[in-house]
Amino acid sequence: MLLNILKREDSYIMSNKKGLIFDIQKFSLQDGPGIRTIVFMKGCQLNCSWCQNPESQLNYPEVAFYPNHCINCGKCIEACPTNAIENIKKERIINRKLCSECRLKPCIEACNFGAIKLIGYHVTVKEVLKELEKDNVFYKNSNGGITISGGEPLFQADFVSLLLKELKKNNYHTAIETCSFCRWEQFEKVIGYTDLFLCDIKNMDEKLHFKATGVSNSLILENIEKLSKRAKKIIVRIPVVPRFNNNDESIKQICHFSLKNNINEIHLLPYHDFGISKYKAIGRNYKLHNIKSPKKWKLMHLKKIIESYNINCKIVV
Repeated sequence: MLLNILKREDSYIMSNKKGLIFDIQKFSLQDGPGIRTIVFMKGCQLNCSWCQNPESQLNYPEVAFYPNHCINCGKCIEACPTNAIENIKKERIINRKLCSECRLKPCIEACNFGAIKLIGYHVTVKEVLKELEKDNVFYKNSNGGITISGGEPLFQADFVSLLLKELKKNNYHTAIETCSFCRWEQFEKVIGYTDLFLCDIKNMDEKLHFKATGVSNSLILENIEKLSKRAKKIIVRIPVVPRFNNNDESIKQICHFSLKNNINEIHLLPYHDFGISKYKAIGRNYKLHNIKSPKKWKLMHLKKIIESYNINCKIVV
């Protein structure tokens, strides 16, 4: 009797508990083994200077404007209840100080050309599962699975744990891509349902880390140390950013930390500026205009350093 009650409660929670996501990306080959689908959760407490998905940071839906799709019809200006949309020198501008991100989003409804879009939408576990199940054949044939990314997935640990639990019931391989800046209790909610943790380590120097991301790295490193004792598998991922961590000493320090915690695989993710247009779309400034992607020879050099520690290394591009 009690078991049936608990099952009904689990079913109710799964049907009604909602998470905030901003994208589901299919056929990914870089975020875990095999062919994968990536569920991008919205919300992150870091503010990395190089963030490629700035639309992932805020923990609520936000309005984005894409000028290339705008035909200057003026309907969005008429629809906006706070007069936040302006026409300056024949260019449409959203005044973010006036924009209330109002619930009904009349500006989006008024635009028929995709110039104004909402980034972020609430979904139930069942709705996400229904979408993920469409690619079952790819997961099975490639030994792939599902990766939960962000933002920071553990920012919504309750929802993510429910989703992972259902995925494991269906024998999916599961992975979480995390910056590890969260309470340990949030990790504990997902450890039992996660086959692979992809943990970012950006820099071992606390001052540099704080300057570039807005938070200390002490909690991040503490969590990874704890996780290394309980997780099935951890891969450390390093975003290789010029003038920040693309030097021998930074990489060596991360190697020492990895070995100390029995982590034997590191991925290098070279910085790129493909996300600049996203910043403009959501009305934010991009900070790294004068930095270029690291050269191939530089990445190969860093890879050799990592491999000299008998740590497997992969350059993810």
